[in-house]
Amino acid sequence: MMKKSLLPFLVLLIAAVALGVFPAPSVMAQDTTPQAATAPRVKKVAATAKSTITAPININTAGADELKNLPGVGPKLADQIVKYREANGPFKDIDDLKKVKGIRDKKFAKIKDKITIE
Repeated sequence: MMKKSLLPFLVLLIAAVALGVFPAPSVMAQDTTPQAATAPRVKKVAATAKSTITAPININTAGADELKNLPGVGPKLADQIVKYREANGPFKDIDDLKKVKGIRDKKFAKIKDKITIE
């Protein structure tokens, strides 16, 4: 008959948790050292797949993987650039990149210093 003896205990335990007598597990896991209380909180930022571009990317020879390193260029846009180049031939001027659907003046301004046609 152990079940009957546990019932009052479980009722009290549930009531205590509902009333907030016990701290939540996330509160218990926090660092309570004095340094932790005064240290500034640092927001964790997800790492990006973009690498730092050291030399201009040749938009006439770069593959989609290399084009994805340009700011604002994801997999879909990189594929569109490659498909445009394959359908229309090499870009004659970097401004021709604006003819690719998805590249407008604002995006072009971000990448124009990071691309070349030579």
